[in-house]
Amino acid sequence: MAFALAAFVYGRHKLSAFAFTVPNPIRPEERRRLLLGSLGVLAAIGVLVALLQVVTGSLVNTVATAGLLVPVGAAVTYFVVMFRSPKVTARERTHLHAYIPLWIGAVLFFMITEQAAGKMATFAESNTDLRLPLFDWSTTAEAYQSVNPAAIVLLAPLIGMLFTRRAGRFPSTIMKFVIAVLIVGLSALMLGYGFQIWPGGQHLSPWWFLALVYVIQTVAELFLTPVGLATTTTLAPKSFASQAMGLWWLSVAAGQGVAGFIIAQTEDISDSTYYYGLGVATLLMALVLFAVAPWTQRQMADVEAATAE
Repeated sequence: MAFALAAFVYGRHKLSAFAFTVPNPIRPEERRRLLLGSLGVLAAIGVLVALLQVVTGSLVNTVATAGLLVPVGAAVTYFVVMFRSPKVTARERTHLHAYIPLWIGAVLFFMITEQAAGKMATFAESNTDLRLPLFDWSTTAEAYQSVNPAAIVLLAPLIGMLFTRRAGRFPSTIMKFVIAVLIVGLSALMLGYGFQIWPGGQHLSPWWFLALVYVIQTVAELFLTPVGLATTTTLAPKSFASQAMGLWWLSVAAGQGVAGFIIAQTEDISDSTYYYGLGVATLLMALVLFAVAPWTQRQMADVEAATAE
C-alpha cells in the first residue's frame, strides 16, 4: 500500500485535469449542515445500539444486528438520495436501476467470501490435515490466508486478457456478475460438503481441499470486483461519482453484516447446514440475476457500447 501511494503521488501529474475535478463540491454554507448531520447519524447509531441491547439482551446479537442494519440502511439512504436528487438526469436514473441488482448480487458474493477469517479459518484449523505429501512438510492454518492474494497475482493477468479479448461480447457486465455469484455459490456448497464429510477429529480433509475453495472464490472475485468497481464508475450519476464508489464499498460491509447476523441467529445448526443454506440462497440469486439480465442490459446499453469502443 505504501508503494502504491508513493507511485500515485509521483505520477499524479500525468493524470488529466478531470481526475482532480470535483463535480459536486461542498459549498461553504453546506459544511455546517454536513457536520451536524454526521453527528446526528453517529448519535442515531448509538441510540440504535442501545435499543438493540435492551431488546435482545445479548451483546453478540446487538453487534450482529447493528452490523447488518447500519450498512444496509446507509446504502438504502444513498440510493434514495440519488434517485430523488434534481441533479440526477433521467438517463442516470436508468443507470441506477441497472445498478441495483448488481449491488445486491455483490452483497451476497461478499457474504460468502468475507468469511475467510471466520468459518473458513476454523475449517483450516480444526477440519484440515495440514501435512503435505512432500518431505514430511506441514503447512499452517494461517497460511491459507495467503492463497487468495497469491491466486489473484497469478490469475488476474489471465482473466484480464480474457476480458480484453472478449470486450463487447459475452460475457457482458451483468453476465460477469452472474458467473461470479454462481461460482461463489458453488464454493459455499463445497464448504458445506467439506464440513459434512470431514467434521474434524479423526476425519480431516486433505490439505488441498480448502486451498481449492480459496482459488475458486478468487476466480469469482476476479469476475466481480474489478468489474464492479468499473461499473460503479460508469453507472454513477455525475454529481454522485464519489458517493457511488462509497456505495459500492457498502456492499462489502453489508455482505459482512448479513453473514454476521446469520451466524448469530444460526448457532444451533451445523456448519455444513449453514454453508448449504448460503450456497442455495446464492445460487438462487444467480438465477434471479440471469433472469433480469436482459432488462439490466437494456438499462445500461449505452454504457456498455461506450466501454466496448
